[in-house]
Amino acid sequence: MKRTIALILFFFGYQLLFQTLAVGLWALVQVVGGVPLGKLAGTSPSLGCVLAGQAVATVAIGLHVWWAGDVSRESRTWSVVSAGSLLACVLLMLGMGTWTNLLTELLRLPDYHAGLVREMMGRPLGVLSIVLLAPVAEELLFRGAVQRQLMVTWHHPAGAVCASALIFGLVHANPAQMPFAALMGLVLGWVYYRTGSLLLCIVMHLVNNGSSVLLYHLSGASAAEVTMVEALGEAGAYATVAVGLLLAVGCVGWLQGRCKNG
Repeated sequence: MKRTIALILFFFGYQLLFQTLAVGLWALVQVVGGVPLGKLAGTSPSLGCVLAGQAVATVAIGLHVWWAGDVSRESRTWSVVSAGSLLACVLLMLGMGTWTNLLTELLRLPDYHAGLVREMMGRPLGVLSIVLLAPVAEELLFRGAVQRQLMVTWHHPAGAVCASALIFGLVHANPAQMPFAALMGLVLGWVYYRTGSLLLCIVMHLVNNGSSVLLYHLSGASAAEVTMVEALGEAGAYATVAVGLLLAVGCVGWLQGRCKNG
């Protein structure tokens, strides 16, 4: 448990360190460029600066858990197990996205990061962070390191999956994201336990984040604010959710029957 706490502290520590360094570098560049300190105090760092610090912090925690040996190096961890398992996991994540999206809309929780996420989706570094860096680093940390540590310490897989999912939800620190992140953490944690493959979890995370970015750009910024019910109608929205639920349940059943505990 001490190692789990240490890993979470490292996660926040890297965020604080590299965000501070990025802002400090930004301020130095402004001063060298002739901006008076008094005027600089009333301004905010550029979004590019914030994104750069965030991206470096994300890479840093991923490299940290890898080099520290917290993540398994076994071949099964880095395989997709089988083509069927890969397809089932991708479809599971896509199916899950339908009903979790509607659930998020119905809860109407405040979204403190909505503006930042929209800005990130409009910038190459932001898209890279959302689609690639975050999925890889977060799976290395929360499934590959935290859940693995808890399973070894507690000898209770269900407890380890639930605890890592709860932590994953809480660290998002945004009411609108936390319930979905926790649910997603449960699914990813179960897949990791069931298949022993961290690569499958990374692919699922990539699919989830990548599909969100793709839909945002296909629909346009203004259309992205429209809810499922507004876009599809009440009957269409709930029919989509029903299909997604059936797809998710079917994929879980397939994985349960074909994949032994990793």
